[in-house]
Amino acid sequence: MEFGTYDTAAFDDELRAAPENRAIATKVLFENDRIRVWELTLEPGERAPFHCHAVPYFFVCVDAGQAVSRFPNGTSVTTDYEVGDTWFDELANGPEIHDLENTASTRLRFTTVELLDQRP
Repeated sequence: MEFGTYDTAAFDDELRAAPENRAIATKVLFENDRIRVWELTLEPGERAPFHCHAVPYFFVCVDAGQAVSRFPNGTSVTTDYEVGDTWFDELANGPEIHDLENTASTRLRFTTVELLDQRP
């Protein structure tokens, strides 16, 4: 991982809309009252706009690559993803806003599952 910063002014409109943007990926594959399964596919240089994760979620990398995520506070992180890499975020500190840009020369793809109903 490589940490950095960026100028938030370039994304002002997106950042204002981000708290209401719950389209966290490119395509819904399945949804019921307990989960929502998304596919996120980004071609080289393609970017998913700023969006808000409002419920716990996890993702699995399906097609490996590299991406940069930017956050509203002006920080960024560049990550190399391998097939099978998995991340879980229960959002203990509240909703999370970020974007995701494919910085590799190959397609980057994830399957993301939102946990909508937190019943035991």
